[in-house]
Amino acid sequence: MSINRVNWASNLAYSAEAILEPATVDDVQGLVARWPRVRASGTRHSFTDIADTPGALISLAGLDPDIRINPITMTASVTRGTSFGVLINELQAHSFARHNTGSLPHISVAGATATGTHGSCDHNGILSTAISAEDPA
Repeated sequence: MSINRVNWASNLAYSAEAILEPATVDDVQGLVARWPRVRASGTRHSFTDIADTPGALISLAGLDPDIRINPITMTASVTRGTSFGVLINELQAHSFARHNTGSLPHISVAGATATGTHGSCDHNGILSTAISAEDPA
């Protein structure tokens, strides 16, 4: 379950005791129960150590994406670890699109929206402006 210890550009090394990528929600729950300190890790696109921890970084990128598209409400529900590349392909397969997206396909939807990523002009808001609800579970 251990993964790369540097950011995507290889110019920042994380000092976390472990960087883990569980494959199931049960694995995530087990890791959270075992480690006294955990922090969620996105796709490690940051150039700062703000997401680092002395405990364990847990990435959700290894979880299977679960994308549900509702053509009546014109909404899509995605799991937190889903990348924009996977989401965009699924939306396109159903003749849907987003108004804006992350610039790199490997970036997670949750990470990009949580950090205020991308907004290419005054009329094209950041990625979180397209979110109507979040399930805290």
